[in-house]
Amino acid sequence: YKRGLFSIQDYSSMQCVLALAPQENEKILDICSAPGGKSIFISQLMNNKGSLLSMDISQNKLNLLDEQVKRLDINIVTTKVNDATIFNENYVEQFDRILADVPCSGLGILRRKPEIRYKNFEDIEKIISIQKTILFNCSSYLKKGGRLVYSTCTLGKEENIDIVNDFINKNKNFKLIYTKEYYPHIDNTDGFFVCVIEK
Repeated sequence: YKRGLFSIQDYSSMQCVLALAPQENEKILDICSAPGGKSIFISQLMNNKGSLLSMDISQNKLNLLDEQVKRLDINIVTTKVNDATIFNENYVEQFDRILADVPCSGLGILRRKPEIRYKNFEDIEKIISIQKTILFNCSSYLKKGGRLVYSTCTLGKEENIDIVNDFINKNKNFKLIYTKEYYPHIDNTDGFFVCVIEK
């Protein structure tokens, strides 16, 4: 591990990266990247060729990604502190593929973080608003013909398919390719939602 020969990630988390299907020499954005496991997997599938911008609102969490990038000798990852809810016109149609693994209620990871059951979910509407904003911003950053993956580690339809359907209904230049849900009691993974959209 210390020699950078492997890294560890839950099966369900890997599925959103496989759905993204990153290719060599592409320009890719991981907009909510910390602590960075998915960014690492993306760069590995790119064979360390191309450009990956990994952003997060927390510098401390990005520091963890920087450590992993160094350990694994990856040189295509650039990290940047960024609030994904704030639109950046400099990124409009700049990326071939975008991963939006958005903040969520986290109900899909109860088996690893049982304290989540004690969270106050009165703010769920606020979370949904954040998710919608991030998805909209990412859609503008995607090149024509590009692929966007929206994912969460929760299973409530309000944070998943409802948001996707609302987006597709309002953005006719995007096509829903597929959605997939992973359940702990069926798939022996974290609870996870993956959606592939193309422009």
